[in-house]
Amino acid sequence: MKRLSLDYNLLILTCSFLILVPLVGLRMFGLDADYFNYYDLIILKNKLDLITKELGFRVLLSFNNTVFNNSIDAFFLIFAVLGISIKFYAFSKYSALPLLSLVLYLFSYFLLHDYTQIRAGVSAGIFLLAVHDLSEGNRSAYLKKIVIACLFHWTALILIPVYFIVRKFSIQFFLVLPFGGIAVYLSKINIESFLVKLIQDYPALLFYYMSHSGHDSAINIFNMINLAFLGLFVGIYIIIFMEREEFSKVELDLFKIFSLSLFSFYFFAILNKPVVAFRLFEYLNIVLLLLIPSVVLKFKQWYLATIFFIAFFLVYFYHLIVNVQVIPQ
Repeated sequence: MKRLSLDYNLLILTCSFLILVPLVGLRMFGLDADYFNYYDLIILKNKLDLITKELGFRVLLSFNNTVFNNSIDAFFLIFAVLGISIKFYAFSKYSALPLLSLVLYLFSYFLLHDYTQIRAGVSAGIFLLAVHDLSEGNRSAYLKKIVIACLFHWTALILIPVYFIVRKFSIQFFLVLPFGGIAVYLSKINIESFLVKLIQDYPALLFYYMSHSGHDSAINIFNMINLAFLGLFVGIYIIIFMEREEFSKVELDLFKIFSLSLFSFYFFAILNKPVVAFRLFEYLNIVLLLLIPSVVLKFKQWYLATIFFIAFFLVYFYHLIVNVQVIPQ
């Protein structure tokens, strides 16, 4: 008789999914910072605010209205199911260590995206599914996924040039890219005036930039969290340099996107646009959930590397709780 075999990764991911979805959907940690924005749209039906929201969001809002009679709990449950299930599917399909990806996710994007920035959570999950298409040069499949990601959050627009940048430039270019961004930031070049002049003949594009880029405010790029991620970047590059033949193309492309996440932070810090700078940094940085498990397996003492990366993300988790306050106080 053939015996059944259990896939423990799938079992644990499934159990985690069944626990996390109601936690998020029913807001069991309390009301997040974005809750009342969605309350205005669902309960108070703020049509002016709805105009600025993405098509995918409006479709789900309409579905919730038709099927669940504008239940705000049902609305958050729908987004929780989408955001978490897409990420978990990406872990099971593409992560070298799905359970490590799960742990890192719990200490980062679970609260940051799927509890608070729910539209970005769905969009970023779709991006994780698209990374292998990018690495394989399957432009059509990649762009189709990015179009879907854009239906849930405007940040996904950045993924269009990401495809061509990652495909065109070598790993050496991405080593210096973040430091080039720092150098440009320190030069205090007024890039925003150049950017506005560049798009001023396109009123729709100019309006989109002005309305979605958020308030102006100076950004300290040398904060402890950003310096920690920069140190992580250098550390992973050293590992790649020492064990280059051990890294697959997709793993190197994940590292390139990590480099782009740091550069995007410094670039938009130059523009004094904290909303855009932090949003792009966090959005692109989600590739670490796939990259770090691959890096861990390059070590003979993989368990020690695992402990280090979990400790790193625990510090980030502390930052999210205490400084960002992703869980309401």
